Amino acid sequence: MTPWSEGGETGIDNGVLLCRRCHTLIHHGGWEVFIGHDGHPWFVPPTDPNRPGARRAIRSHTRRTITVHETADAA
Repeated sequence: MTPWSEGGETGIDNGVLLCRRCHTLIHHGGWEVFIGHDGHPWFVPPTDPNRPGARRAIRSHTRRTITVHETADAA
C-alpha cells in the first residue's frame, strides 16, 4: 500500500479501515501495513532494538482473535 501523501491511489484496493490511533501509528509510529495474498491487511510492528529479527507481520484477522485469557478448553 502506498499512502495518498506519497502518491498512492485513493481507491479501495489501496486502503484499509483504521481507527484514529492505529492510523497515527502507521504514519508516525514505525508500523507498516500491506495487503496480503489472502486479501487481508497485515500489520508489521516497528523494529525492536532489543530483539533483532523479531519483526513479524501480524494478520489483521489474527489481531481480532488474540486473547490473553485462558479458555475453558485450555484449562
